[in-house]
Amino acid sequence: MAYLLAGAVTTAPAAVLVRWVHNFSNQINGQIEDTTGSVASAANTSATGATGGYLGSGTIVNLPAGGGTGSGWDYIAPYAEGTANTQSWPNGQQYNASGWDTTPNASKYITYELTMAGSIDSSVSKLEGIQFNLANGGTSGPRGVEVTYRIGTSGSFTSLGYTRVPNNTATNYGLFTFNLPAPANLSAGDTVTFRLLGYANASGNSIRLDNVAITAIPEPVTAGFVLSILPIAWLRRRRAQTK
Repeated sequence: MAYLLAGAVTTAPAAVLVRWVHNFSNQINGQIEDTTGSVASAANTSATGATGGYLGSGTIVNLPAGGGTGSGWDYIAPYAEGTANTQSWPNGQQYNASGWDTTPNASKYITYELTMAGSIDSSVSKLEGIQFNLANGGTSGPRGVEVTYRIGTSGSFTSLGYTRVPNNTATNYGLFTFNLPAPANLSAGDTVTFRLLGYANASGNSIRLDNVAITAIPEPVTAGFVLSILPIAWLRRRRAQTK
């Protein structure tokens, strides 16, 4: 009996390139977590066509995993347990934005952006997606975001889908992940931009974000190897047959 494993493809876990923790004391906002030097810069969070800014933490609830319910603009995508910052002012803020339409509008969005360096390590050479903690700013819905992205400084944005906030209670966070259909190659100097197009049941209603992270994964590694297991009983039988 022999077992053959050839051309096995292995991929290491995703790595966080940049994380926006939305702490007021961190005016830069975008904290580069990549340790390979592959990220050159991270832009500040910004709101376009909407009103955005820091908000004192108040009482934050990190909800257990849930979602995968509803339909239309009431759809809540599956989410992991929330990881929003629970510290008090001035160390534990959220990003609060309002002024949305009742459905996503391409001219109203929150931007998270980074620029790759002149050389990219193979361990972070493919863009995976974005993760963020999302919560309601009040007690009514639906309200949430459509997630779009672009690699480069021109061209159209591609939608990755949308989700409503986890529930209609203010500052109750779930951790949402929106990955590309397939990891995309990153090149030296690329600008990666994610836009979160907000929507709400009334223009004055807000959404809240915390711990937003753009992630990447390494180039797949093909391990061409052969593993053979030759049981002693089989060897003995073979020897007996050749005598």
